Amino acid sequence: GGARPAGAREFTYRALRHGRLDLARAEAVRDLIGARTLLQARLPHAPARTTTIPLRLGARRIVDDQLVGIAAMLETAAPVGRDYPLIEAFAEGWLYSSCMPDGHLAVVVMTDSDLAHAARLHDVAAWLQCVAASPHTARRVEGARCVVAPVVASACSQRLDPIAGEDWLAAGDAASAVDPLSSLGILKAVRTGIDASAAIVRYLSGDREALDAYASRIAEGHEGYREFRHRYYAMERRWPASPFWRRRHELSAPPAEIP
Repeated sequence: GGARPAGAREFTYRALRHGRLDLARAEAVRDLIGARTLLQARLPHAPARTTTIPLRLGARRIVDDQLVGIAAMLETAAPVGRDYPLIEAFAEGWLYSSCMPDGHLAVVVMTDSDLAHAARLHDVAAWLQCVAASPHTARRVEGARCVVAPVVASACSQRLDPIAGEDWLAAGDAASAVDPLSSLGILKAVRTGIDASAAIVRYLSGDREALDAYASRIAEGHEGYREFRHRYYAMERRWPASPFWRRRHELSAPPAEIP
């Protein structure tokens, strides 16, 4: 009498919530279900930021920062009064929180990887302590319990070099990844996907410069984004001695190169 049809992705969500799947495997399940061809189904799940395919073709990643997101899911003691996404700065980064359709609260601590390691933010207790120290987010999570333990994911700004080569090109985050604070990720992924498909059509139609021209546009766009990112972070001046904020106030610092 109490049975009901399972909702879309319900089993995957329950497995994620109870620690049977990590976030990467849950995304892999989603991609497998959404595959429209056998090739798509057979491709291993490889987040675009960390895919190694271009590196095997001789490219390298040029990384601007060490930003990571440490995300967890909370069950709140009472419904969140205002369910809009909340972004709050703190001394070593910023926090993002948003209500999920089932009433749980997703909270992400954004900081640099070395600072996250020093603060042990992979540990539930340390993560909760960090969140509780930020007043606006703390009011949202008061009395909450963690139902999905913190998961760490790269969120660094980076671009590929080169972005295209002989018979290949990169698009989306694989070509150029941006800070989540910019809210440009989805727009950029769609735009570069359209531009990449147009470049491929021109290349296959005999325009041998099409891939290089595409790569130059992506690289120039990333440089413009770096200036935009610097100006945005420069508006926060409460913690001038903080390594996190100081690093982002120094636009002239050369980006790191990862082979």
